[in-house]
Amino acid sequence: MQGQKAATRYRRGSSSIVVRNRSGAKKMRNIEMLSSNGPVDDERIRLFELTLGVELPSSYRNWMCLNNGGYPSRSNNSIQKDRFEPPLRCSVGIESFLSLHEIPEARNVYRKRISSDLMPIADDGDGNYLCIAILGEERGAVFFWDHECESAAFELLGENAYSENTRKIAENFDELLMRLEGEPGYAGEPN
Repeated sequence: MQGQKAATRYRRGSSSIVVRNRSGAKKMRNIEMLSSNGPVDDERIRLFELTLGVELPSSYRNWMCLNNGGYPSRSNNSIQKDRFEPPLRCSVGIESFLSLHEIPEARNVYRKRISSDLMPIADDGDGNYLCIAILGEERGAVFFWDHECESAAFELLGENAYSENTRKIAENFDELLMRLEGEPGYAGEPN
């Protein structure tokens, strides 16, 4: 999304993303959520940040205020593996976005497996996580953590293996939402 600036508008149950490129052209994307745990007031978000000792990237923080995790519709819950260069080992799917309650638990369970610079924000239902960088130069970027590449990486690199099974998939949370598409062969929710 180089040269594009994202402006995000959120409402309960969906997320509307507006992106303007250098010429001012707009691109809009509506993210349908089947269910969400939101809304969450700003005070609860601040308490969450204080408890974890982090400041959430603004686009993700805004989205969490209204949704607080939840389940995206199958019409916008994946990014196909060939959309990346080089292609990923598998497509990126989102079964659920984690809630404020679920994130500390996931961080604790995976604290020795996922870099402390990253915070799990969504799971794919197959043991992989989407994580957002909360520290460092990549702060705000979204990464795909692939547990199936983990054991080989640790055998080769030991404690420095985080980068071998973690791949950046979006520069920020808004870009992640913009990239989401339907599952292959998905024709819509049943009536």
